[in-house]
Amino acid sequence: MLIIVAAGGCGSGGDGSTSAASSARAERCACSAGSWTDIAGEPANWRAMSSGRTWTDTAGCALRIDVVADYDGAAHCGFVGARYLALGMPVGSRYLRPRIYVRDPDDVYGDEATRDALDLDARLPGGARDSGLRLGETRLLVADGEPEAIYLQTGDRVER
Repeated sequence: MLIIVAAGGCGSGGDGSTSAASSARAERCACSAGSWTDIAGEPANWRAMSSGRTWTDTAGCALRIDVVADYDGAAHCGFVGARYLALGMPVGSRYLRPRIYVRDPDDVYGDEATRDALDLDARLPGGARDSGLRLGETRLLVADGEPEAIYLQTGDRVER
């Protein structure tokens, strides 16, 4: 597999700014080449295939698409309503072969394991850790010994 990486350093001009394509919500951030927030150094064209939802770090800086990618289910496959998060392992690391987490509240897959894994009213397990990844007011948490699950917390609401 050949992966072409965009030229340049952090942001659009190497000055730490994020590209306009990343997110209007993302802040201007200083970063080093290859860091979580080095949008200009992320794989070319990967962001164009995502949902348009840009995850950030705790400071509001846009994260690279090869750290966390957020995709909607494809209409041509009948998967509208499903959502996928592609994450490196450990969470927060860059990936080539991500771990994919599926959220399918409408059961468009018709898969019992996927359906049963989703808990829209979950409780955070003891020892759950903040990953530092954010989508607006939602934070992503992980629990040691539970690699098959991630937790999304928005206010008091938690999903598994």
